[in-house]
Amino acid sequence: MSVHATWGRGKADYRSHSGAASTIAAVPIYEFRCPACGAQSESLEPTGTEAIRCPACGEADAGRVLSSFSPSPKLALSGGNKRRQEAANRRLHAKTKADFKAARRRKRDRGPGGTA
Repeated sequence: MSVHATWGRGKADYRSHSGAASTIAAVPIYEFRCPACGAQSESLEPTGTEAIRCPACGEADAGRVLSSFSPSPKLALSGGNKRRQEAANRRLHAKTKADFKAARRRKRDRGPGGTA
């Protein structure tokens, strides 16, 4: 059975192929570490979950650990920064294309046996 999710306002509307829907609250991804085997894993768990069963060894008390978060990216660039970034992208594209063509030309010049 496959499930399709539609996100919006902190809730997910899950619909199976039969069309049945259930709305559940969004769940966070927590990191857990097993004291028995040392395995570290991530899991979608209800808010406030402190321990789970270790997926590696089956130990019942893999405890939640603090995990780092990524800073939110700055998606929109200002006009000047956007133009500079686009110019840098054009230069990189042109250089990459020229390098590729030069390598292809060198290979073609070597001939079918690999030597000139």
